[in-house]
Amino acid sequence: MRHESRVISLSWIPSEAVTGRSRRAFGAGFTQYDEPPPGELGDIERLRAANRFRFANMLQAWIDVDDSGPPGGLCRR
Repeated sequence: MRHESRVISLSWIPSEAVTGRSRRAFGAGFTQYDEPPPGELGDIERLRAANRFRFANMLQAWIDVDDSGPPGGLCRR
């Protein structure tokens, strides 16, 4: 049996996170604030195309096991 999992993290800059001198670059239009990402990400490519985040990281993993459990050496206690 195969067990699979995936996690995605997004980087975004909300307006309230920028203070002081850094705020000038945002006010001058050199860069922009980001809208908060949705609670459910859904189609990550659609969010990317809409420029809704700075960068994304995706981690995917899988493991194949049989009825006797995980293969030796991968199970730590």
